[in-house]
Order: sequence, then structure tokens, then C-alpha cells
Amino acid sequence: MIKIRNLSTPLIFIISFLYFIISSNKNTLSRYLISNYALKDGEFYLNKNSLDLLNYKLNLADNNLIPKLIIDSKGNKFYSYKKNEFSKNLSFIEIEELINNPPVFKNERLFIKNIINLLYELGINVIFINFKNSKISGEWDYRNKIIKLNLNLIEGGTKNFTNVLNHEVIHIVQSCVNGNITSKPKLIGLKLNLDKQKTHLLSSKIYKNKSKKILSFEKEAYSYQDDFDLGLKLLKKYCL
Repeated sequence: MIKIRNLSTPLIFIISFLYFIISSNKNTLSRYLISNYALKDGEFYLNKNSLDLLNYKLNLADNNLIPKLIIDSKGNKFYSYKKNEFSKNLSFIEIEELINNPPVFKNERLFIKNIINLLYELGINVIFINFKNSKISGEWDYRNKIIKLNLNLIEGGTKNFTNVLNHEVIHIVQSCVNGNITSKPKLIGLKLNLDKQKTHLLSSKIYKNKSKKILSFEKEAYSYQDDFDLGLKLLKKYCL
């Protein structure tokens, strides 16, 4: 059974701490953003100074994805967790393992840190904003050297977030392959590796009216978005 829960934090000092980070982040770093956009409530600029905020939010999301024991009004017990149509049903043993030993995503967190530092060196900005189309997870704006990420992406947890971030990194590499960071994308030339889930995503309404050229860029990015080592290597090879 899939059940969505809202997590709340009752500790006043944590709320105050987060408010301070967000406020400081807006005032100090908004000058780096495109001139015709101002951060709205909840939106923030992502760099090494706001990684703690991101990690805190991802920790909350990861905890929300751990199966929860539910007892209904009749006393029946069952586990509730989020899954999509491509996720397998978890066995009781797998559920117990997740509850007792939640994943810590050490490699993903290290990747995020390294990529953000590298993007900073390259003069590329990363912002979390509310997209008009909530189905879009991220965009690479090569003209302004900005990665735009949908705020609701964080709710999907660390693994999903890292995949999307790496997806946009591959798009950056596609620009670099064509000359420099602000160039129109060009295929890197990687062999496509698309599973059923990625193929399904490419057939969604988001890409319905996209040209074959745009779809070819997306296919390449989807093929290797979960290969974090490759994303980092490609960025260093073609963009530095």
C-alpha cells in the first residue's frame, strides 16, 4: 500500500536554524541568479554553504520513504511505503532490514558535495525553485549557466535527487562537448542504455512535443544518470 505522509518538526530551534539559513542564503547569494528572477518562499540557492540545509531536507525525505507499520481501526497491521509501478513489492524480510538498517547514501552524499564544489568552480549556479509544471524535475539553462531543480524533487529522497542532479550534469557536459559551458548541447557519443522505467519516462507528456534532437540528448542523459562516477569524470574531462 502506498501512503503519503507529511513530516513535521516540532523543535523550535531547528525551525529557527533553517529559517536563518534560508534567509541568509537569499540575501547573500541572490545576486548570482539571473536578474529577472527573485527567490520565493522555500526556494534556495544550492552551493557548499547550503549543503547542510539540503542534507537535512533529504534526511527527512529518506526517513519518510522507510516502511511504516500501520494499525487500522480494526486492529489489522500492515506496512505502508511509497513505490512506483516499476518498483518491486518488498518482502517482510526486506522491510524489516530497511527499518532496522536504513540506507545512509554515503556515496550519493559524497557525489553531491563534489559536484556542487565543481559546479561552483565552473561558475554554474544551482537553484531549487517551484516549477509551473510539477512533473519537470530539472532543467539545464546553458545560456545563463544555471541548473534549475524542482523543489518537490527533494521529497523523492537522496537516491532520486542524485539521479536528477547527475542527469543535468550530463546535459552540461553535452554543452561543453560543443565548445564550452554556454554552447548549445551536442551528443557526447555515449552508448544508450535505457531500461523500461527510463523508456517509460521518455514517453511521458513532458517529452511529447520535443524534437528528435532534444530526445536524443535526453536519452543520453537518462542512460547514465545513475552512474555518478561517470558524471563526475565527464564533467572534469570536458568542462574544466
